[in-house]
Amino acid sequence: MAFPVQIDDPPLKHLFDVSEGAGLEQEGVIRLTAGAPGPSLLQACSEVFKQAWARTLEKCNDDVNVFQYGIAAGSWEFREELSKFLTESYGESVQRSDLILTCGATHGLQIILNTLLAPGGMIFVENATYMIALDVFKEFPSSSIESVDLDANGMDPEDFEKKIMQWKNAKNWITSEEKPFWAMLYCIPAFQNPTGTSLSHTRCLRLIELARKHDVLILCDDVYNLLAHNNPPRRLFAYDRPDVHTFGGHVISNGTFSKILTPGVRIGWLEVPPRIAERLRKSGILRSSGSVNHFMSTIVTSIMEMGLQKQHLDLLRSTFKERMLSLMEVLGENLPKSCTFHRSEGGYYVWLELPEGTDAADFCNFSAEHFKATAYAGKYFSKSKTNCMRLAVAYHEKDDLMKAAELICKALHALSNSQYWQRDLATDVELAEARLLDTRASTQEYLDIMNDIEDILWTKVQPGVSSIQENLPFIQISFADIQNIQTQINQASSVLVYQAKLQGKALVKHLRVLNETELILTSESFDNLLNNRDGLVAQGNNVIETHDNAMQLSNAEVIAFNGLLNSILEGQNGTAVDAIKISMNDINTELFTLGSDISWNADQVVETTQLLIEAIDLILGQLP
Repeated sequence: MAFPVQIDDPPLKHLFDVSEGAGLEQEGVIRLTAGAPGPSLLQACSEVFKQAWARTLEKCNDDVNVFQYGIAAGSWEFREELSKFLTESYGESVQRSDLILTCGATHGLQIILNTLLAPGGMIFVENATYMIALDVFKEFPSSSIESVDLDANGMDPEDFEKKIMQWKNAKNWITSEEKPFWAMLYCIPAFQNPTGTSLSHTRCLRLIELARKHDVLILCDDVYNLLAHNNPPRRLFAYDRPDVHTFGGHVISNGTFSKILTPGVRIGWLEVPPRIAERLRKSGILRSSGSVNHFMSTIVTSIMEMGLQKQHLDLLRSTFKERMLSLMEVLGENLPKSCTFHRSEGGYYVWLELPEGTDAADFCNFSAEHFKATAYAGKYFSKSKTNCMRLAVAYHEKDDLMKAAELICKALHALSNSQYWQRDLATDVELAEARLLDTRASTQEYLDIMNDIEDILWTKVQPGVSSIQENLPFIQISFADIQNIQTQINQASSVLVYQAKLQGKALVKHLRVLNETELILTSESFDNLLNNRDGLVAQGNNVIETHDNAMQLSNAEVIAFNGLLNSILEGQNGTAVDAIKISMNDINTELFTLGSDISWNADQVVETTQLLIEAIDLILGQLP
């Protein structure tokens, strides 16, 4: 095995630097991908840290031990101020002795996996869940990972119990006093990442019951609780507090200042039950480092003492609420009926569900390329939620969020009626043979459509362009109008190209898979399948080739028309005395339809092509 001599190490300034391509408006594309505050909110932290730094320096003058190794659980002062802040924010008691200082939520997760879970222990996760957590779990290859169903009320406890019983009896799990749990559930109970859902009260009670019954540890990423639009939901840890009647100790609350202050501080905490607190305080990782991030925790202590943390949290909460409500308003008004989204009441994320069978990753790429807005596809959070998208509200300003949501909706409308959005493959003989017959008909229909488009382009578009060229001295339109019409014509052309390629490629892929899928076939059906496959694959390839020829004509005409509009613009500087000014409103209206309402069938494709003709006719109608 050859090892690299040197790795690529570009000079990036932060996680969302342009080279990373996430969260920023790169190449004019608004990417709703970054789960982090944007520049304006980071700027608000400057004054917070300026004041806290001055206070911390005063402490240093009185006590130089802030530069010393700290204690494993974190300094007494930090945990005392944190307990006060959380008690007020949650509206219920948080004990200082239950708190452990960490470098953030992911660090807290790593500590728990290393310290409390038995070797090879079972890991349950929600379906879908935080993608970085999935990467962390892959670093424990001896552990198995099982996903649990998730709906609008959070994780399904009954499916959880079913999965527990399947795995609990599958092997002899070896636990010890140091590593007491055979299994762990990793979940995000409030404003979940990526779906934005929250566990209901009834389900919280049921999960605690199951954890105690089957001795399963529940690690809750409680990183969004305090970003509720109204009152924060009760964290699952509070349901598990031990008292004289019950035995608690199965839930850990994992928190971070990354979401309520700023990610750069790398400060978080674990809130743990007493029986686990002692075990963590003896952790070699924490004891060896003399607590983590001791000096930075001193600065954050000053921020809490001065009331600055509460002020900044109020700013974040109101900002994210306004952004999310605005985003959801745009989605509610503009999404195709075939798409749905979850109305979250806090946190960072809105979960968008496209029609079953849709490849959201393909759509995200298409939307980025042709509509200049995109988000994260569901495949990053779940193997099965491939028709979903996560939209993040934390990074971008409200206006950009609303613009991006509107553009994504336009992209969805442009493809929402395409029969190739749902490319189900045959799984039985009857369906396979039916699809073979349908393929013949759809291939011929497609070829007929392309012929119709070619006829229209040559018989109507070209003469219209020529007529406008002859009358250039008499036309005067604004540069903004020209840019607008150029953008919309190109967008419409891109949609046609995308749909045509999608049809041809899906057809070929479908026919190839039919022959590769293991089907139970009668000999007659099998012979029929084989006899037809090669011919139909050839037809599918012919579809792509024919499409390329026809769409090249379309693109050529678009280029010609763009050149014409530029000529018109140049003509404004000429000497034409009788030049007239025309309105582009009607043309823009027609061309907007081109970019948003195209669906792939014979009537509508021809109709949308004719809209371009009507736009040219409107220009011709303004000539003397």
